[in-house]
Amino acid sequence: MTGKAGNTRPFFVYAPERRADMATSAKTAAAFKPKASDVRLAKADQTTEAARAINEANARAHAAKTEKLRALRLEREAAEAAEKEAAPKKKATKKAV
Repeated sequence: MTGKAGNTRPFFVYAPERRADMATSAKTAAAFKPKASDVRLAKADQTTEAARAINEANARAHAAKTEKLRALRLEREAAEAAEKEAAPKKKATKKAV
């Protein structure tokens, strides 16, 4: 049969029962093995969570510092206003011309 065109032997032997076993084992392996993209996403999620935690801590520290400085400024302004009211006013003196 090797002399005629179109009538050649197949290069491999098709075994459908073996193919089904391979597909099942491949599906099973894929179901339990994490994908590389999932691992990368998990690492990215961890990095994102760490960055958010740092940013939130910085924001809380900034808000606390702002409140503290605001309270000190208001206290200082109140003390300056009380000092101005308590100080006697000086009489205006006329300059010699």
